[in-house]
Amino acid sequence: MPVKVVQDGALAVAYLQGDPPFANRKKFPLPSIVMLDIHMPNKNGFEVLEWLCSQPRFKQLFVVVVTVSGKMGDIARAYRLGANAFITKPCLPEDIHTLAQGFPAHWSLAAQPA
Repeated sequence: MPVKVVQDGALAVAYLQGDPPFANRKKFPLPSIVMLDIHMPNKNGFEVLEWLCSQPRFKQLFVVVVTVSGKMGDIARAYRLGANAFITKPCLPEDIHTLAQGFPAHWSLAAQPA
């Protein structure tokens, strides 16, 4: 299960759309799970989440919002915009394991080869 990281929200949108330099889907496959940091530059995580949830082709993606903020307003906004889960940093391996146990169908799909 490859992990791909982009440096900002605008690149996250470009990656998901398959825009250059991410047009090669063998090299840059579509994810099953997206983890968004609220405080990304260029487009913040809320902007990317709002865009992502407006795209019917990404309806099946499992979206996790990650941030240092545990503010109830941020959590509520993330869920209202369509996030499936919310994790605060620092994020420990146990946090990801607990998340995977809570949503096993999504994580098992991510483990399947494309």
